[in-house]
Amino acid sequence: MVKKLTRRDFLKGASFVAAGGLLAACAPQAAPTNAPAASAATATSGVVMPPTAAPTEVPTAVLIGAGAKPLEFWTQWGAGYPDKVWGELAKLPEFKDYLGDYKLSVLLKSEDNLVTALAAGSPPDCGANYNYLDYMARDVCLTIDDYFAASKHFKKTDFLDPVWAVSTYKGKMYGMPFNECFVRYGMEINTNLVKAAGLDPTQIPETWDDLLVWHKQLTKFDSAKNLKIVGYDPTDCMADSVWSTDGWAPGVSMGFTYYDAANATFNLNNDQMIEYFATHKKFMDVIGADNLAGLHAAAGQGTWGPGFDSQVETIVLQGYWICGQEVVSKPDLAPSLAYSWIPVPASRKGVKAQLAGGHTLLTFKGSKVPEGTYAMQEFCNTKAASDVIFKLAGFLPAVKTYLDAFDTSAVPGLDFYFKSSKEATEWHGPEQCPICDFVGKTYTEVREKVARGQMTLEAAAKDFQDRCTTELKNAGFAS
Repeated sequence: MVKKLTRRDFLKGASFVAAGGLLAACAPQAAPTNAPAASAATATSGVVMPPTAAPTEVPTAVLIGAGAKPLEFWTQWGAGYPDKVWGELAKLPEFKDYLGDYKLSVLLKSEDNLVTALAAGSPPDCGANYNYLDYMARDVCLTIDDYFAASKHFKKTDFLDPVWAVSTYKGKMYGMPFNECFVRYGMEINTNLVKAAGLDPTQIPETWDDLLVWHKQLTKFDSAKNLKIVGYDPTDCMADSVWSTDGWAPGVSMGFTYYDAANATFNLNNDQMIEYFATHKKFMDVIGADNLAGLHAAAGQGTWGPGFDSQVETIVLQGYWICGQEVVSKPDLAPSLAYSWIPVPASRKGVKAQLAGGHTLLTFKGSKVPEGTYAMQEFCNTKAASDVIFKLAGFLPAVKTYLDAFDTSAVPGLDFYFKSSKEATEWHGPEQCPICDFVGKTYTEVREKVARGQMTLEAAAKDFQDRCTTELKNAGFAS
């Protein structure tokens, strides 16, 4: 049974409340006007929203399978994932082998829904695309060590090490790498817009200083001073926030780790953070915070995909998954897209930084079918299931043999991400911070104040450090 506690108690203990509101983990901190679930990709092709976007709920469960045992699965992967992806997965012979005894109910549910269900003592059997560590650290999940030890199909060495770490906490295994894994950072570049601005798309900037030069030339306003095209959007996609699955762009770019799990301490008030805030402000000064908000508020120009696909953004930070999604959602545009390394400061020029991360599947205490949720994890890591998931969602597993044999030739841009896994000179992994939601919300608040000139760079770094340190103590994770 899940420990009985009120929603207020759960939220207080989980650090999900800040400034009076619930934080949606692994989601844009300010909800975009056009949720990715409503994008052309989702509406017409079954390609689901990015793994970090807040979902639009579907009112009824998608029922998969014909078994007698009910298995309820909640996720924040968007419309198209519950029905199209799992509908195709259910047609595989392997589905019957692993899950033939079960009838899956796949529901699109927000982090708010999950927290409420846990507080009420009525969670689903399992969930994915949530801020996993926040739940593992609060003892509301079952471990799977015994199931995995008895597995005849997988062993730890089959998976990428950094992704494996996302599935564990304090030496206990809470899930297998699941559904969407691999490397997380690169620039996605619309070369049509680059050429139109008189720039050479074969000379992609390596540093923030050089990218700023491009940004100024690429950014366009109309005669009424309305922002029409953004050079580089410093707030969208993988530049958006902080995630326990995907790490944090400032740390990857500037070369620092923001949280020390062994000592339960933050490292946010430092020269690299101050420099990143300064860099962010330079880009925002060109476009204006209100102008950028207005651009994304327009129909079809929201964050996490629609803005880029409607060609009002020229460059964004994205993970490998975008390559497959663009092929389906924007087949005419996909061949004109280029991909390159996340920019670094001039002092780090030549550093090729990359981060490997990914997702897992949590089994919540109270589940009557934990063996079924474990079977889901093994099933989704089979080659047959992985092929379907990539075809419909653009997601790759963390299974080394699958990645080693994967043919990138049919998907423009994917070759860069695969090469980056071999050519990176500096590797990062997602920090195992138990208050990742709070860190992400605080980051976006402080970053916004810096962009608007309401807080100095030094004050921002100190405020960020102080607030996160205080919250970590209040949540009981530090003394």
